[in-house]
Amino acid sequence: MPRGFAVPAALLASTGLLASTALLTAVPASAATPGASRAGDVCFWTAAGQHGSSWCYTPPGYTDVPEFLHDKAASFRSNADTAVYAIDWGRGTCYARLIRAHDLADNWPWGARLDGVADTMMGCEVGWPVRLLRAFAAAALAVLALTGCSTATAQRAVPPLPRTERDRDDLIDAAQQVLVDRCLARQGLTLPNASAPQDHSASAPQDHSASAPQDRRLQSALFGRGDPELSVTLATGYTVTAHTDGCLAAAERDLYGDQRLWFRTRVVVNNLRAEAQQRMKRDPDYRAATARWTRCVTPAHGARPDRPDPAVSTRCARESGLTRLRERLEPALLARVRAERHGQLTTYRQLRTRALRRAADLYAERPVQVTLKKGSDPS
Repeated sequence: MPRGFAVPAALLASTGLLASTALLTAVPASAATPGASRAGDVCFWTAAGQHGSSWCYTPPGYTDVPEFLHDKAASFRSNADTAVYAIDWGRGTCYARLIRAHDLADNWPWGARLDGVADTMMGCEVGWPVRLLRAFAAAALAVLALTGCSTATAQRAVPPLPRTERDRDDLIDAAQQVLVDRCLARQGLTLPNASAPQDHSASAPQDHSASAPQDRRLQSALFGRGDPELSVTLATGYTVTAHTDGCLAAAERDLYGDQRLWFRTRVVVNNLRAEAQQRMKRDPDYRAATARWTRCVTPAHGARPDRPDPAVSTRCARESGLTRLRERLEPALLARVRAERHGQLTTYRQLRTRALRRAADLYAERPVQVTLKKGSDPS
């Protein structure tokens, strides 16, 4: 039985990542088609761009991913109105990666570690990603050598920004966690951490009545109080909202400078492919191919399953011509959407660069202990 720490997912941070302030209000979903997910689901695919065989998780609770997806997820899309966590079970420990409400990733390197999905962290590790610590420590040593500093402790030596998008995302999210931790500490609060394994089986219910008032106070401090002040309705029909108060909102203002602008831009940019797919559904050839796929996956005697067997779905997508049609239509539609959203894409990159530099500054504020061998003093 997996280990876990049973507190609401909204109150937890994953490996250097914190839950988004965004909350999703979903419109009713139409009947599922290949590559589509229903309102409330978080779906994973074996190929980039939300293609290949898929499987969907519906909160709450913990669920192991099916074998065909184990350590093989390449993309995901969330239609859930709450944050969930991708879980990687390692030797003697585990790691959690946050998936924000209504978030998506068309190329998801972390999917090569995916073992399960949960609506809590399952007691997994929290903190600055270890590989970032190592990379920044190495960069700090390089800066130390170049500047000829001989002190044993280098402070405020800002190393180069991470090169890969994965490392840049991790750096920003880790910095956000630091800012949230500081904000909570000023209010006498801390994020919960796992202290011991707990049984999450249905036969071992947990009693959290005593901690409920503290949980509510922590949730308000994190996400803000009252009705959300920010709202964006997407071309897909979904409405995403967020608060402007709370520690998460304050952290975004610190990192991005303008929380309102970042919220609007991030929500739109993160859903460009979904907007292109929405347009694709209006294409007559695509609708005809989808109808053929539906007939293919429907048993001879019985209703079409909500989630067809992945192997059957893939075969039918190929035989119906849906796969070939999607490969032709989607890139062109996505390019058109990106061209129409050029201004928002530019703003997104500018704000993200600002956040990266602020995150690097935050890391540089942490003392980096440097041990120099005898006789190696560069000065």
